[in-house]
This record gives sequence, C-alpha cells and structure tokens, in this order.
Amino acid sequence: LTPRRLQKFKINPGEALRWEAVPLPGGRGEKFQPQSGKAAADARGVITLKGLEIPAGSGGVRVSIRRAE
Repeated sequence: LTPRRLQKFKINPGEALRWEAVPLPGGRGEKFQPQSGKAAADARGVITLKGLEIPAGSGGVRVSIRRAE
C-alpha cells in the first residue's frame, strides 16, 4: 500500500516511519489481527507499506502512520 495525497502529514525523503493497520470487521462480524511494521521514505518522500495484507472478508483496514522514534 502506498498512501497518496497526504495533506497534513508531510514525509521527508529518507525519513523512518512506523505503521499499524487495524482490520475493520467484515459483514459477518469476523475479527482479524492487527498488523504493524516499519518503512522508510524514498527520495521523493513517498512510503510503501510492504507486507500489509487486507484480509479477505474484512471491511478494509484503518492505517496509522507515525514517525519512528
């Protein structure tokens, strides 16, 4: 997943970030495990969340991105 059109969260080239994805419940009320990882912005300040999976049957995922400490 590569977030696009970020308006308030500016990412600097090479910046280290952490992400967390919480799956939304599906139509049958299934529950899925949250996912997390690290990412680094490329030379243009764009990040790609590698390894993120959107579970089949979920209602999508809510992604949070934070600056790494």
